[in-house]
Order: sequence, then structure tokens, then C-alpha cells
Amino acid sequence: MTRHDRRNGKETTLLVADIGGTHNRWQLLDHDGIRPNVRATWIGRNDDAATFHDAWQRALTALPVTEPLSQVVIAAAGPVSGTTVTLTNRPTWRIDAAALGRALNAPVTLLNDFAAQAYGLLTVTPTECERLDRRIGRRAPARPPTRGPAACGDRPRNGAWHRVSVAPRGSTTAPGSLH
Repeated sequence: MTRHDRRNGKETTLLVADIGGTHNRWQLLDHDGIRPNVRATWIGRNDDAATFHDAWQRALTALPVTEPLSQVVIAAAGPVSGTTVTLTNRPTWRIDAAALGRALNAPVTLLNDFAAQAYGLLTVTPTECERLDRRIGRRAPARPPTRGPAACGDRPRNGAWHRVSVAPRGSTTAPGSLH
């Protein structure tokens, strides 16, 4: 969203996605310049789509996307190389931001899914968090996990590790905080 959009009160429409090895999660968001509001959510099984192209076609139909998009943001489970990402666990799923942008007539931003979680930690406020782990009173492990989402989301407190959620309540995905 640009400053011009905020000043004029123009609402924008965003499409955000979390593309993992098992599921592809999509949300259509309205953004008023202050914060995004979830309009629709769709979750697809990757086994039901042979390619990423098939998956996003299904998502656009299911949501449905009927108006022009202002921005598309995709967090994917694989390394981003320039404007493409190939999923680590689905090597036939290749996401090309330039081609997708031409097809959707909107700019596309690709992020690695762990990087998206880290960005989300920079923007989340305490009122947007939900505690996911209630292990109070248990002795914390000698050191935190070193791999996977827990490495990004667990925090020590009162002798136990607590998972930090970076998605707004009631949301499955959001810009910068896809999981």
C-alpha cells in the first residue's frame, strides 16, 4: 500500500498465500491503509493439484477473486531464487512471480515461509497473540529447538518454552505472518 492510497482512503485488495508441502492456504484481504481485514479463506490439499498453477486456479475460483488485485504475497516452503521458488517437498511445483504477476495483473512478492514468520514477529502486537503452549511449571529444555517453526516461534519464560503465534486471531494466514 502506498502513502497515496492511505491519504485518499482507498481500499486495496490483497491475495496472500502460504504454500507448504501438504496444503496451500489462501486469503483474500481488504486493506484500508491501517490493517488488513480477511474477506475469504480457502485451504487446498496439494495432492489435489498436479502443479502450483492448478492450485492457484482452484483458489481463485473458490475464494472467489472477482476484482483487480493490488498485491499478491506468497510464502512458500522452499528457497527463493530471484523471482522463483521451487517447493522443497514438491519439486514439480515451481512458482514464478513474474509469470503469476502477468496472469493476475498484479505485483507478486515471494517469500520463504520461515522468513515470512520472522517478518510477522516484527509487526505483531501482544493483543494479536494467542498463547499456544501451556507448559507452565515444566522444566525448559537445555536449549531451544534449532530447526523448523519452533526455532522461530518458541520463547523461554518462567522455566518453560512457550510458542509465539504470529497470525491474527481468527486468521489462517496474513501478510508477513503466514504459517
